[in-house]
Amino acid sequence: MVIAATQERFCLVCGKRFSGYEQSRGDWAEVRYCSQSCHERRLLPSDRRLEAAIEMLLAWRESKNLGATLAPEEAARFVDRLGWRSLMDATFMAARRLAVSDRLEFLQDGEVVDPDLADGPIQLRRKR
Repeated sequence: MVIAATQERFCLVCGKRFSGYEQSRGDWAEVRYCSQSCHERRLLPSDRRLEAAIEMLLAWRESKNLGATLAPEEAARFVDRLGWRSLMDATFMAARRLAVSDRLEFLQDGEVVDPDLADGPIQLRRKR
């Protein structure tokens, strides 16, 4: 059964935008994940720690007048100083979830960009 809904949703795990056309089975009202991979992965406690680290580091930087932006690597390093590289995909997903919930913006070359279109180095900042 192919669902013909065009309503867009955001994946609970990776924060990517998806629509009913991309889902081929199941009840559209129950669809929460963009792919089988995200469905199997689910949200982990480390994902919530990354979200908290991003928000906390941005607040700290603003309070110390160190700038209002943050590189995603900084949050990954904060959570795991030695294994931060393995957290980069999860950090990007955490940032996307925060952007979807209107708490964060992605910047590229100083301009706000859609997380789905960001390509290359990015900075994160609180939603203005």
